Amino acid sequence: METVSAIPEHLFSYSGTCTQGAEQFQTWIRMVLAPALREYEMSPGAVTCSVLDTDVAEQVAAAYYTDRNVRRVGQAFLETQRDVVTVRTPTMPVFAQEKAVQAAYDRLGQPTGQSSRTPNPRPGQSPGPSLLSHELEDAHDYTLPYVDADGSRYSPREDAVLSWIEAHRDVIVREARLRGISPKAIAAAIAWEALENVQPAWPVPPGTKLLGVRISQRWVGPGKVHFIDSPLVEQVEAQGYLPRASVPEREAILATDEGSIRYIAAIMGAIADTTDRVPAYRSYNARENVALLTHVYQGGGPAKDLTTWETHLRGNHGRKIIFANDMAQWAASHQSFLDEAMRPWQPGDGPPPHLTQTPPPRLRVTPAPPTPGPSPRPT
Repeated sequence: METVSAIPEHLFSYSGTCTQGAEQFQTWIRMVLAPALREYEMSPGAVTCSVLDTDVAEQVAAAYYTDRNVRRVGQAFLETQRDVVTVRTPTMPVFAQEKAVQAAYDRLGQPTGQSSRTPNPRPGQSPGPSLLSHELEDAHDYTLPYVDADGSRYSPREDAVLSWIEAHRDVIVREARLRGISPKAIAAAIAWEALENVQPAWPVPPGTKLLGVRISQRWVGPGKVHFIDSPLVEQVEAQGYLPRASVPEREAILATDEGSIRYIAAIMGAIADTTDRVPAYRSYNARENVALLTHVYQGGGPAKDLTTWETHLRGNHGRKIIFANDMAQWAASHQSFLDEAMRPWQPGDGPPPHLTQTPPPRLRVTPAPPTPGPSPRPT
């Protein structure tokens, strides 16, 4: 019987690259291709573009299925090690029988594993995936997370969020490393917004105008970053943490998972830098202080933006700060959940490695090209 090997974390990294490609493709379709097709179809003598639309849809679907299939290969390797007591590092290969890996891969793809994800309704609400906030509603389509593979430890809603974070862990860790902050703070913001600040899909079609004024929601994407009339986001861009962007450009970036994660990390990096500029509060270890980062990220009152936060700290003269915002309180009471969400990440880990191992022959994928390294964090 043939033995195969892989480093699951490398497969997860490759899967994340597929996700990024699919999201960038979708953004191009929404911002460039779709308007061009609409303009063309309105011109005299134009023919229907339905065939092209079908081809584009197939390409997007292929990218997403590649993402999920590769990710499932990594999960299958980990599944074969459930009864192995040896502690492994994220760069250690997993060796297993090909038959066992294939069986785990098939088992993880069973529809019954998806049906168990139907969330339990709250009193007065009908069951359905809408019990997660709209920006993460597709998390119900993911397989159960590795940290709760049988669905017994967490609620279906929490498992769905854990699966989403697991699928995007490489991006979260990469952006957290770039900003020098704990990735658990990014995970906390995304999880709290999805679980505790449940919002439905925006009911008005994009581009709708009323009396000549475009109607739009103020936030978009995981973590619900406000892309319009947000002093905090504007300060982060003005201080060089992110390139300056127009409102439509910002909205398009935040509509992607990676774009939202990038903005959340930049905002939290700016919060940490602002806090560290006040000597009396350097002992708060802002970069690893999840409660502090999420408290200011949620905003309001003395934490409504960077300038107000720094003024508040300097006027507080070292007195103790209570992180009373709901997001910060939730993060403080769900530390084990956040630890699980970012496992196997540990403080001091390096950036995610690129895919180097070959997956089982029947499930083979092509390695992704290396991505450019991060640029230095502004000081």
